[in-house]
Amino acid sequence: MKVGDLVTFSSYGENLDALYKWSSRARAIGYFVNSKRIPQGPLVGMVISVKPEIRYHACDTKMQYDIRWIGDGPKGRNGHFGTGGFYRKDLKFISKAK
Repeated sequence: MKVGDLVTFSSYGENLDALYKWSSRARAIGYFVNSKRIPQGPLVGMVISVKPEIRYHACDTKMQYDIRWIGDGPKGRNGHFGTGGFYRKDLKFISKAK
């Protein structure tokens, strides 16, 4: 993935507990956040930066992706708490229209 790619949640990302209210299942049943109904349809975002994750005492370094969502979206893989980015396995590309 690179900066400017359009992404949405992968099946792994949709099954993270902290991201449930942004999952396609919650959007399909009309989940409410702060007494506002979340619109139906896929959550779409654009990659705005790619950087290595800062971890101490780690041999391997995972890349962390910052996403700007269209509409309301989570700040990171822990919802609105904790980390401010996503891992590659949390995201998937949006296919191009044919």
